[in-house]
Amino acid sequence: MPPSAPLSPNLRAHAPTFALRLGAILRALATLIAARFIRTPRLIPLILPLWRSFTRKARHVERLMACLAAGRLPRPSAPRPHRTSPPSLLPQTRGLLLTTLKHEAGVYRAQLEVLLAHPETAALLAAAPAMAALLRPICRLLALDHPALTPVPKNAKPTPQPTKAAPIFPPIPPSTPPCPRRRPWFPRQAFKPA
Repeated sequence: MPPSAPLSPNLRAHAPTFALRLGAILRALATLIAARFIRTPRLIPLILPLWRSFTRKARHVERLMACLAAGRLPRPSAPRPHRTSPPSLLPQTRGLLLTTLKHEAGVYRAQLEVLLAHPETAALLAAAPAMAALLRPICRLLALDHPALTPVPKNAKPTPQPTKAAPIFPPIPPSTPPCPRRRPWFPRQAFKPA
């Protein structure tokens, strides 16, 4: 959506509801992580980074949706000079929360999936691409694939569409004789009638 295009009233009305629902999902998931990871010693170091990340993302989404509800599109961020950032403390394993928290994380995955499947959510993600970047790591931890969250490569070239469908198998030349039919194997003298 171009920055100068006004937002539809339906989209502006959906933004606060989306922010409340997504914020509730993220905060409940952070609470679940804290309550369950404390029981496993090897997962204890992940509690604080995940808690901070989820609650920070919830606040950021609420700010973005407040801008959209007010009719303002968020400004695209200016390109920053490349600098090396410290390694992320968040786990990068796809589906980590589903494997460790099992059905409890599956409930929040399903809620997030329903929220992202809403038709106006795709328009919100198009209006604020930063929100897709915020949700991508969470969806990776929950093993959730959504087409609106897939990053668009900067130098992506469109793939040329073939004009005529190529045959799957090459045609058999007519001069080739057909293969002789083989009989199934069975012993010839295995059974003699009496």
